[in-house]
Amino acid sequence: RGAERQPRCAIQRHMSLRGAGSVRFWGFTPPLDLAEAASAAAEAGAPLRALLVGSGDSRHLVTTLAAARERPGMDGSSMPPPLELTVYEEAPEVLARQLLLLSIALDFEVPRRERAEMYLEVFGNLMLRPRTATYVASRAVALRHLLEGGDGPLGETLDVSLLKMKERDALEDALRSYAEDAPFDAVRCHDDRLRRYYGSRYDARSNVLDWDYGMELSPIAPIVHKAQYREWRMSGIAFEVRAASYSQPNRTLASMACGRENGLSKMRRGFWGDVVNSPYVAAGGVEADDARLFEIRSKQQVKTACDVAYYNVLSCFQALERGSRLRLPPEALADFCYGASVAGDSEWAKGILAPSMPSPPEDGDSGEHQPASPRFDAPEGESRTEDGARTATTAGASKHARLPMFRLRLVSGAWPDVLRKPRHARHYNLLYVASHAAHLLADARTNDLLQPRARVVLETARYLIETRKDKRVEFGRKLLELAACRGWTFDSGTAAASPTSSCAATSVPPDGSECAHFHLGYDAATAEATALEAQARQSSAVNVDETLKDGALLCDEATAHPADEEAAPPSSPENERGTIAVPLPATTPPPPPPPPGPICAITGLPAKYKDPVSGLPYATLEAFQELRKLHPAPERRLDSPAAPLPEGHAAGAAEGVSSRGEARTEAPLQRPIVLSSGMPRRINRVF
Repeated sequence: RGAERQPRCAIQRHMSLRGAGSVRFWGFTPPLDLAEAASAAAEAGAPLRALLVGSGDSRHLVTTLAAARERPGMDGSSMPPPLELTVYEEAPEVLARQLLLLSIALDFEVPRRERAEMYLEVFGNLMLRPRTATYVASRAVALRHLLEGGDGPLGETLDVSLLKMKERDALEDALRSYAEDAPFDAVRCHDDRLRRYYGSRYDARSNVLDWDYGMELSPIAPIVHKAQYREWRMSGIAFEVRAASYSQPNRTLASMACGRENGLSKMRRGFWGDVVNSPYVAAGGVEADDARLFEIRSKQQVKTACDVAYYNVLSCFQALERGSRLRLPPEALADFCYGASVAGDSEWAKGILAPSMPSPPEDGDSGEHQPASPRFDAPEGESRTEDGARTATTAGASKHARLPMFRLRLVSGAWPDVLRKPRHARHYNLLYVASHAAHLLADARTNDLLQPRARVVLETARYLIETRKDKRVEFGRKLLELAACRGWTFDSGTAAASPTSSCAATSVPPDGSECAHFHLGYDAATAEATALEAQARQSSAVNVDETLKDGALLCDEATAHPADEEAAPPSSPENERGTIAVPLPATTPPPPPPPPGPICAITGLPAKYKDPVSGLPYATLEAFQELRKLHPAPERRLDSPAAPLPEGHAAGAAEGVSSRGEARTEAPLQRPIVLSSGMPRRINRVF
C-alpha cells in the first residue's frame, strides 16, 4: 500500500508549505455555508451538489447542515432541497478524520456542551483527555461497522460507492488506528516535526513564534491570544480545559507520509501536520455572528479564539438539534468561556441552555437536564443497559429525523481518475477548492465536472501566517488568473457575512490578503470566450518576475523569517522547499519568441552571411553582388590572392572569377583562416 501512495505523497510534498505540513488535518479559512455560496447558480428546488477538494476537515459540512436545519420550512410541509456533499481527499487519514468529526457533531446522545468541547479537542489538540480518547475509539468502531454494511444513523447518508476496494481498506485501516491500544508516540513525533522545521533555530523557537505572532498573525486575527498560540506552537494543545489532564495521544493526527532515505522512497507513520498556522481559524475562532465576543477593553480582547470557536461550534450543534442558533443573554456573556462546564464555572449555562430559554426544547431534549451520556462502547444511536444489552434511544433517533436530507459521498485516489469518471461529469453546481489544491485547476477538464451554470469557491492564503503579505497578495492574483483561464468570472454581487470571510460586494476583485474565499461564477455558454479573452490579456502582460517563475509562488518558511533555515533530513517528507504552486494551465499562450536573427539588407530574408566589407548581412549570392556594387572592395595588388566568397557559393565565384568572366580586383581585409591542408576558406557566417 505504501508503494501505491508514493505519487500522492510526492505531489503533496511539492505543494505543501514546510510549516503547514504535507498532510492537512485542518484548513486555513473560516467555516462556510456551501448552500448559501451556491444559491446564485442553483435552480429553485434543485438539490445542492457540492464537491469539496482538499477542505481538510468537516467545518464546512457541519456549518452547511446547521444552516439548512435552521432555515424556514424545515419543520413545515415544504422541505428544503436535499444536499449532496462530496468530499475528495488524497490521504485516507484525512477522510477518516472528517468522518469522525461529523459523527461527533451528530451524536445527539452526548450533551451539547460536552460534545462541543470534545469536538474542539479532537479537532486541534495533539493530546486528549482519557475520556475523550475512549470516546474516539468507540466512534471509530461504530464507523467501521458502517463501512462494513452495518446499521446506524449515518448508514443512510454515507455513500462509499465512489471508493475503490483498496481505498476502502485504507479508510478502515485509518479508523482501526484510532483504537486505544494503537501505538503512537505523539509527543516524540511532534518534537521531531519541530526539530526538522526549525533546524538550527530549535532552541530559539520561542523567539521565532513571537515574531510570527507579532508580525503576521496579530494584524489579521487579534482575537487569537498570544499565550494560547504560544502553548499550541510549543506543545500542540490548542483548546485546553482547566484542571484537565491530557495524557492520551490524538491518534486522528497520525498519518503516513513518504520521504527519501539513502536514495530510496520510504513510508513513515508520524505527525506531518501543521505546526505554524494553528487550527483556530478553521475551528471558527476568528469570526462570529455576535460582535460582543470581539469587544476590546484597555487595548485587549475580552474573549479569546477558544471562546469564539466554542461559541460557533455550540451554536451549530444547537441549530442541528433545535433549528435555532445560540443567543447569549447580556448577563451570561461575561461568564461564557471554553471549558467552563468541565472546570466548574458553569453559571453562564443556567440562563442559556435551561429549559426556560425562548426556544422550547424538542421531544427528548430537556436542555441542560439532558440524560447522562451513554457508555462509550455503544454504537451510534444506541445505548447499553447495565447487563450490556443494546437499546435504541428515541431522543437521538428523533433528532436525526429532523436533520435536512443529505448524502455524504467520499472520494479518494488520483485527481485525474476523478476527472475521467463519467459519474462526475456535469454533476456539481458548486466546486470548493482549498489553497494547497489550487494546482489541480490547471487541468482543462475541471470544467467537465460542473453543470452548465455553477459556482466556484477558492481559498486564499489570507491566514497562512508563515508567508508574508506580499506573497499572499501574489497568490490571490495568480488564483484569479488561473480562474480566468478556466472561464470563471468574479462575482461582484457576492454578499459576505463578514468582510474577512468572503469577497464582499465590489466590482474590483480584492487581493488574497483581504478575504478568505474568492466566489466565482461559471457559465458554459460564455466560459470559452471568457477564457480566450483572459489568455490574450495575460499574453500581453508584463512577464512575471523571478519569484513567479514557472507559475509557482514560493512561500517557503525562509521568506517569512530573517534567518536561514536548514534543510530537513533526507528521511523527512519535507526535504524540499515548501511552495504554494499555481501553475498556469496548458492553454496559456507560450512566452513571446526570441528576437529574430539578422535580416538580409537586400531581400529581407533571414541572413546567414555577413559582408566583410560593409558588415551588412545577406542571404543569397545575388544579394552579395548587389552589396558589392553599393560597397566596392578596396583595390588590391595583382599578386594578392583572390577574395574568396563564402562557402556554399558558386565554384566560379569561389575561384575569384565573376559570373561575367572578369577577374576580381578585391583584396581581403584579413588573412584567411586555414581549416585544412586544402584550399583556404574564410569564415564569415553569422552564428
